Amino acid sequence: MNNKSPDNIDGAENEHVDVDKTKRKFSKAGVVAPIILTLANRPAWGNAQTKCAISGFDSLAIEGNKVSGITFDTNESCGALLSDTAWTSDSGRVSWPINYIPAHVTNSSAGKYEVYTPSGTATYNNQNQFDTAFPIPPSMIYVYQIFNSHPDPSETIYDALISASSAQFLKDMLSLYLSRENGAYTVLSTADITSIYDAFKDGGGNYEVKAGYTWTSTDFDNYLDYLRTH
Repeated sequence: MNNKSPDNIDGAENEHVDVDKTKRKFSKAGVVAPIILTLANRPAWGNAQTKCAISGFDSLAIEGNKVSGITFDTNESCGALLSDTAWTSDSGRVSWPINYIPAHVTNSSAGKYEVYTPSGTATYNNQNQFDTAFPIPPSMIYVYQIFNSHPDPSETIYDALISASSAQFLKDMLSLYLSRENGAYTVLSTADITSIYDAFKDGGGNYEVKAGYTWTSTDFDNYLDYLRTH
């Protein structure tokens, strides 16, 4: 599995995008994504993958009221599935990476679970029955197995994704992690994703998301918004 997206700046179809700085958003073909106001340290680029990469997304230059010299392929796809239903819809449930279990707790005191499989929903009526079917390891079931700072050791990944009370940042980072594990997204490693989550889960601060690229939590939120629409 590759750990980095291509960072070639040559040979892409270019398209110039003007952005109203007061709104700080790209607007192209009905898709809106926030931008980062980090000053560029290199020229503009034009490759289908550059803005999916940390280095490409960091290189946005502001001049006056417009982002100048920005070129990108409007059809680029970063591979990250960040919509709230990407992993919890009927089709999304059967797309989880190997050993990742979309398990829903139906009765926490009794240890009852529903597990969604390609052949249908399997019901487990007690904790022992469930644990026997899905031993840890290798099964990946709970949020704490991905983000060990998560305060609830019994919350499943699936339940965190469907919960109205879950923070959007948690949902996005779980989705990004699953995208990485199934091979669709390759820019950040799983280790990168877990460390970035720990750095920004409480908001604020700065963190070196990749060597040489230090972002604020707002910068990273903007990157997630770009991944969500590309």
